[in-house]
Amino acid sequence: MELESAIYDDGTTPGFLVFDVPYLCSPPVFPGLSARSPTRVLLPVLAVRFPGGAVAVPDEALSWGRHLADKGVSSFQIRRRLNSVGRLHEFAQTVAADRMSQPGAMDLLVWEYLRSRVENPVDPGARQFQHWQPVQYEVVRTEFRDLVDFGQYCASYTGPTSPMGSAFKAGSAVWVKVDRSLSADRLLAHLDAQQARWHALLGADTPAPPSGLKRLATTLGRKKSSSDTTLSIEEVDAIIDREKNLMFRALWIELAYAGPRLSETLNHWRCDVLDTSYSKQFFNAPVKGPLLIFAHPIHSRYTGSFEETVKTRKQVLKDRYGLAPRPDAGGRNQRAGWKGMTIFNPDLQITHGTWTCNKRAAEFEELFAEILDLHGSLRTDAMHPYLYVNSKNAAFLGEPLKVGNVEEAFDRACVRAGVTPHGPGAHLHGLRHFYRWYATHALGLSEEIVQLMMRQKSVTSQRAYGKRSGDVHDAMERLNERGDRNHEA
Repeated sequence: MELESAIYDDGTTPGFLVFDVPYLCSPPVFPGLSARSPTRVLLPVLAVRFPGGAVAVPDEALSWGRHLADKGVSSFQIRRRLNSVGRLHEFAQTVAADRMSQPGAMDLLVWEYLRSRVENPVDPGARQFQHWQPVQYEVVRTEFRDLVDFGQYCASYTGPTSPMGSAFKAGSAVWVKVDRSLSADRLLAHLDAQQARWHALLGADTPAPPSGLKRLATTLGRKKSSSDTTLSIEEVDAIIDREKNLMFRALWIELAYAGPRLSETLNHWRCDVLDTSYSKQFFNAPVKGPLLIFAHPIHSRYTGSFEETVKTRKQVLKDRYGLAPRPDAGGRNQRAGWKGMTIFNPDLQITHGTWTCNKRAAEFEELFAEILDLHGSLRTDAMHPYLYVNSKNAAFLGEPLKVGNVEEAFDRACVRAGVTPHGPGAHLHGLRHFYRWYATHALGLSEEIVQLMMRQKSVTSQRAYGKRSGDVHDAMERLNERGDRNHEA
């Protein structure tokens, strides 16, 4: 294939192409498992066309792609990240190629690139780059995270670099220290704040501030209606019902009808799903089952034993498996973060989930029994304590599910259900939004009760934890007494 003819535009202006080449990578060794043989994969490679028509494969991007592949990142995810880098190359070479090496210019170029992505017109004739498709804000924020990771990699890369790689390497430390998890309002504030610096550095011939940025920031800061932030009940149920993988089916049910964050589910131990009879023992209040426990992945002293224990989850992971808690896991391969939440049992550092649909809760309980049988056949007790594992890929069988694997599986589930991935609500955290919508609108629960159900730390009640949990139970029981149709009691 001739790269020059495959890259966008007229053969002389900046452009890029990501293509696949065979690559033999050494899979990472999971603690407790023997080393696996090198695996043949398709490695995405970024080719960039520079002004004048010269085409090259930037060494730093190639090295980064190989680095990600060796860590077990899927080809799909690598391709997505390299496309972000390719578009940034295209933007930088077009807008400020001769000034990229100026101190601080690369930092500003990234913000201006993100600004251009946010405001990319729907009308192809009005676009600066006609092949750039309009994208939703969540996509732009994902690209921001990709570019932060790439900038951090460039900062420590020791091989030859392209002009952009050199600019990253020689630039400020912003990409080493920047917060990858910027909220919508903070990211937009960054975009807005860089405009004056951009003008001062690069002069008047600069992109004008996008006219719709202020409107977009206002919209993102405003509470949206349920119709544009969540999937419908029919769409969620289609995603669940058309999922054949029992691990993912159980996960979709839990996310949609118990409302945890993805990171909370990936930190589940197998002992975190119990019969409802244990609810009074742990929470001094009845809880509709199956009982889902959310335990602090580092400090919780509930580790599956029903006797008093002084060991934390961190200690058990280290002593029994030689592992670190997933929020502390090195790199991003097995990392699954953790966000604070309301605790119903402060002694054990645990709380519980609340099911909004008895039918789905019963289905989850049946799937959980099958999942335990699978763990028994895979002998995962000797590997780790985690609940959700890879159940199909022979190379990773029994290993804890990774965030990237789940994201890809959910995209596939959306397609099967006839839902456009990354559309309104069609992302993993969107299932948590659906849970809130369902509890508020379908079940008619109060805001305070819904906050407790979602275990949000903004609930500041100082009452005994058993009373807090009891409030939720009482509210759900009142629904059952009314015979609420949507609750399927």
